[in-house]
Amino acid sequence: TEGVQALIFVTNRMSIVGLRELNSLGVKVPDDMAVFAFDGSETLAFELFYTGISYIRQPIESFGQQVCSLLFSLVDSPEPEVRRIVLEPDIVLKESSQNQK
Repeated sequence: TEGVQALIFVTNRMSIVGLRELNSLGVKVPDDMAVFAFDGSETLAFELFYTGISYIRQPIESFGQQVCSLLFSLVDSPEPEVRRIVLEPDIVLKESSQNQK
């Protein structure tokens, strides 16, 4: 087997620490391993890395709109409707996920 081909970090803190560790181990991103970060809120920190870091863009604006809508429905109705809301994130591809092997 080829071993680990990609890492997906589940928090921004883990992304930053993980990138630092990969760098200290001499792992070349994306040549040796592809990398995805959790979201784009730490893009300034990711810019300090030698290659662009791919991430999942969370739908923060939609999240805020849905939360406000739910809060208003709680105020307007003593027994609000229970519903499931699914918000779709976007994938932002940068160099770190373009594994060359």
